[in-house]
Amino acid sequence: LPCMFSLPGRAEYSKSYAQQHESLLDVLAHAGLEVTWLDNQSGCKGVCEGVTTKAVSPEEYASLCQDGRCLDEALVQALSTQLSSTPADQVVVLHQLGNHGPSYYQRYPTAYEHFVPACENADLAKCTREAITNSYDNAILYTDNVLDQVIDTLEREHDYATAMVYLSDHGESLGEKGLYLHGIPYAIAPNEQTHVPMIWWLSTSFSQQQRLDTECLHRRANQAASHDNLFHSVLGLLGVVTDVYQQEADISQACRFAK
Repeated sequence: LPCMFSLPGRAEYSKSYAQQHESLLDVLAHAGLEVTWLDNQSGCKGVCEGVTTKAVSPEEYASLCQDGRCLDEALVQALSTQLSSTPADQVVVLHQLGNHGPSYYQRYPTAYEHFVPACENADLAKCTREAITNSYDNAILYTDNVLDQVIDTLEREHDYATAMVYLSDHGESLGEKGLYLHGIPYAIAPNEQTHVPMIWWLSTSFSQQQRLDTECLHRRANQAASHDNLFHSVLGLLGVVTDVYQQEADISQACRFAK
């Protein structure tokens, strides 16, 4: 997670560098943006230090929480509250519980149990590969719904130009080559753990304000990208002027109309 928000990128990243240098969130805050980290995970691993951080509370979102664990829809409600209570140019990070294993079946409500049979055990050895994959796919289906709700929330913000950038920090092995979960060192990690989705949604007003050619961006989406593009693409999307910005790593740079 810290590597995603770090300037050097994966090849040059080190924990000591991240601890001694500013992250993307720090740069955005220095640029005058209100930065808030909304967390439905086990913390930000130091990434959100120095910015406003709010953890999803089971007490506050009781209908979406059970046994101290909350569904990611709670983040959507927290986002709505944040936007309505903070009338300023801002960046809000939603740190999802997402599809973390091994308890995939706990990542979605029963209404999203579309693929069956689903593994309903944290001990994956007690489930078939088909059931494990089904429970993971159900969690993906639910994440798709959460992102849809995020977009709906942003679309309702008529007073602001809004955008969403979604990016997973890792993939997941579901039994391929006998591997499960994630965390294998990158140099030997299988494609299932390193090939992750990136999704952008830009409101019409945001695209116009930032002079973005959306047809060009659609074409760019067919080309490879990586976590290394996140830092500079976010700076580019928000028009942040800073010496650390690298134009060649900004996905949107080639798709921006001249002034």
